[in-house]
Amino acid sequence: MPGIRFEFHKPQTPPLEAGPYEAVEFSYDRMFANGDFLAKESDNRWEYQGERYASVQFTVPVDICFMTKGGRSRVLGPYGDFKVVDGVAYASGHVFAFVDQERKDWYSYDLGRHFERMLIAKASDR
Repeated sequence: MPGIRFEFHKPQTPPLEAGPYEAVEFSYDRMFANGDFLAKESDNRWEYQGERYASVQFTVPVDICFMTKGGRSRVLGPYGDFKVVDGVAYASGHVFAFVDQERKDWYSYDLGRHFERMLIAKASDR
């Protein structure tokens, strides 16, 4: 089935697979899949199905855009390696964005500005 797939990771346990979903969205402390609440970040861990995970690793190539009330950014990607660890998003091995705890939003290094949400979609065939 097409769509986004990812894994929740924590030390010394096998990853927990999730998906497929059409879209995954991160606010500063929450994760949504297809618009439904999926996980909450607390103390640098993702709480999902009663367990706490250190990271979220996407297992398919993804495109990313950022959103505010005023609209959305241009699409960035595709990225074959994308993960979120301790409030930092890494794309293809570089720091891509981070959660600004004071502003309660995401800061995109590539775009040089703050956004309310980060939207992940399966990479398109561009």
